[in-house]
Amino acid sequence: MPQSKTTLAAFTASRKAIDKFVTASMRQGRTWGEESVTERLLMAAYPTVRYVEFNRAQEEVVGADWLWWFVDRSGEAFGALVQAKKLKVQAQSCAIDFKHPGGDAAGKQMRNLLTTAEFLDVPAVYALYCGTLKYREEVTECPVHEYRGRPCQRCQRASIMMLSALAAQELAYLSPASAGSSTFETGVPLEDLVDPEVCADSFPFDAPLAVELATFFEQKQEGVRDIAKAMFNSVKKARQLLMATPEDLGDDTVFGTIPAGLGQFEPDKLPFRHILRGLKRELPRDVADAIESGGQLGLWEYRRFIAGVVVVDVDATESE
Repeated sequence: MPQSKTTLAAFTASRKAIDKFVTASMRQGRTWGEESVTERLLMAAYPTVRYVEFNRAQEEVVGADWLWWFVDRSGEAFGALVQAKKLKVQAQSCAIDFKHPGGDAAGKQMRNLLTTAEFLDVPAVYALYCGTLKYREEVTECPVHEYRGRPCQRCQRASIMMLSALAAQELAYLSPASAGSSTFETGVPLEDLVDPEVCADSFPFDAPLAVELATFFEQKQEGVRDIAKAMFNSVKKARQLLMATPEDLGDDTVFGTIPAGLGQFEPDKLPFRHILRGLKRELPRDVADAIESGGQLGLWEYRRFIAGVVVVDVDATESE
């Protein structure tokens, strides 16, 4: 009988391929880095997850971040600019280098990521490569269970975690020394984002919201709306949000008007705007063109800033 490959199965294959690579690297005493892991993630998920890597030499690409788009059966899409980061094990603790040492000042890489995401009109997200269970077992605490032993589903899936850059920024500023462990606990496994049985937590806001937006936060969501909600939740966990004057996101977004949201955020990086601007009514045409043409068309304006584009068909099936 024909077998179906779901998006969840594709990302599970990616995680297993990465775990195998990390294990082999450790046995050989070699380091493993973000670019090599990203390559294995995308190759293992293909063709259920489609991607195009731009030719750096020809296109003069300077960015290392990938533009990801999740698309569901409704046609709605959620985009994010994704930067890979490795969880580093060191002296009974773990660290994630959010404040990259290169550049004029600490934190320049994070600021560049947020600025580029603003230009692309999508949120900034980190893909955290946390290694195998063995790699991280002595330095991470699972937020699901309080004992060590048989790993839970989250422990197994935690090799690849997704976290809003705004949440990472808050955690890094509030407690730099514990940012690594905090982001591991706050992030969402990539497989959970496309697993229909794992949904983002729902919660009411103290202040009144428009009916459709209140429904979004208070009730269970599916597809790309659930993914957007999961990314927003990570920011809410990192910093309690207050309400501000509503603002217009644009006709192409699912929620045209949203509260700005306050907190210790810069004006152009307020959480409601930053996350929900990525939730579009449909996949942008230039993204579809780039994927369908194998990189020959589309996204010309953005190629200097990104390494490539990824399109994830949520709940997609493919027969063999």
